[in-house]
Amino acid sequence: MTFRPDDWARIKEVFEGARALAVRDRTAYVASACAGDVALRQHVERLLAAYQFANSFLKHPQSSSTRAQ
Repeated sequence: MTFRPDDWARIKEVFEGARALAVRDRTAYVASACAGDVALRQHVERLLAAYQFANSFLKHPQSSSTRAQ
């Protein structure tokens, strides 16, 4: 899928707005901010999921039993 620069700006705007909120408030915010734009909502939700994964990954280092030797 190809996006115009203003599409990316809107994705970033909604993502940053959601990221600034508590996790429990993000879903409602994204739904409201996307106002029925399914493609926008999907992209923002994917970015938020990746952000959450990266954040949790960095907070929980590998245990010594799973570390490469």
